[in-house]
Amino acid sequence: MLHECCRSFVPSALILPRKRMNPLLYKDAPNETLPLISDTGYMNSHLFIDCLKYFVKHSKPSAEDPVLLIADNHYLQFRLVERII
Repeated sequence: MLHECCRSFVPSALILPRKRMNPLLYKDAPNETLPLISDTGYMNSHLFIDCLKYFVKHSKPSAEDPVLLIADNHYLQFRLVERII
């Protein structure tokens, strides 16, 4: 789950090891959970971008009201952030 200090809540992203999405797998997940699938069940570059977009959608950052996203030091995530910046 992603939390912003004292302001709002960003719902979780759920990555499932699947080839095709089945809605029954996340039917009991919290409201607005982002269901994602991956062959391995792990984050990849496409899912990371989807998660970043999801974070921006829910946190609504702006120049006047910035937000801070802290990553967990995963190599793939930092390579992607370097490309984006």
